Parts: sequence; structure tokens; C-alpha cells
Amino acid sequence: AAGTEGSFDDSSLDSIGQMLIRLNDNDASLTELIVDCRLMDEQSVAYFDLFLPKNKFLKKLRLRCGRSPFYQDILRRLLLSLPKNSSIKTLEIENAHVDSDVASWLVPSFVRSRTLIHIGMINCMGSGLERLIISMQHNQHVQKLSFRSCRWRVHIADIVASSLPFMNLQSLSLVDIKIAKDGWPYLIWKIMECKEL
Repeated sequence: AAGTEGSFDDSSLDSIGQMLIRLNDNDASLTELIVDCRLMDEQSVAYFDLFLPKNKFLKKLRLRCGRSPFYQDILRRLLLSLPKNSSIKTLEIENAHVDSDVASWLVPSFVRSRTLIHIGMINCMGSGLERLIISMQHNQHVQKLSFRSCRWRVHIADIVASSLPFMNLQSLSLVDIKIAKDGWPYLIWKIMECKEL
């Protein structure tokens, strides 16, 4: 069903059709969109890929993933549509198990995009998170990076800290992230060195 004005959360199968119609109509009030991979099928993914490039008003896209291989394949196909759109400024990935395959699908959006300024990871886990963080060293356009309720491996805090000098971040948000005690000093030191943060 439709959420607040300007946003859309596809929490039912009927609303997927409504979302696709609004996307195709280039609805100026559709500025935020949550797409649940678990509710998408082959046809809706094909329409999403067809309609997203034409949309000029969508600013924020959240892709809500499932952990099964089928849902991950839906995520992969939705991500292929992203480079064709130039209006999206915020990309959020939710509930993804980021293994090496998922990371390889996300890296092109994280590295090559010249329009994304905020990337958010929500309730994500997996060994591919390290690869995503390292890849972001090559994108100077991203200004805000956020992790919320993600399960980090022990050394990810060090990877984030080491990557900060190569990024152009103005905001780094770490909410409900468990960081080992010995990871904090290096992370804080690197944050303090970044004048823009």
C-alpha cells in the first residue's frame, strides 16, 4: 500500500501493479520506493527494468531482499536496472545476505554511479560486505554511508577505518553495529582525520 506522500511501500501483491503504473507514468509524487524482492515475479521485474530508466522523480530506492537463491536472483536483476536511472540519489539494501555473488552485483552501482550520494545497508550480513566497503574507495560521489543492524565480522571496522581517507564522505552512520573493543580506537582515529565527517 502507499505510504506517506511521495513514498511507496509494496507491501501487497496489488500494490506492485500500482507501483509499476506510477513508475511508468513518471509520477512526480513518487520520490521514494521500497521494493520487496519476495513479492516480485519474472513479469514485474521485467516491467521494473523497462520503466525505471524513464523515471525522473524517484530519489530514494530501498531493495528489500530475501535470503533464498531465488530472491537473491530477483535482487540481482533489479540491480541491473539501476545504472539506467539518473534520478536516484539514495540506495538502501535491506535484509541481504551479502556473499561474494551479491557483492559482485552491488559493486558496479557502488563504484560506477555518479548520481548516488547515499548508500545504506540495513540488517545485512555476509563476507561480501568487506568487498563493498573497499570498492567504495573508488567512488568520490557518495557522501553518506550508513549501516544499521548489520552483522559485521570482527575486522570490518578496520576495513571501514582504512577506507575512509580514500572516500569523500560527509556522513558515516553506524547504528546497532557490534564493533570489537580493540576496533574502536583505530576507527575513531580515522574518523577524526577526515575533516569532512
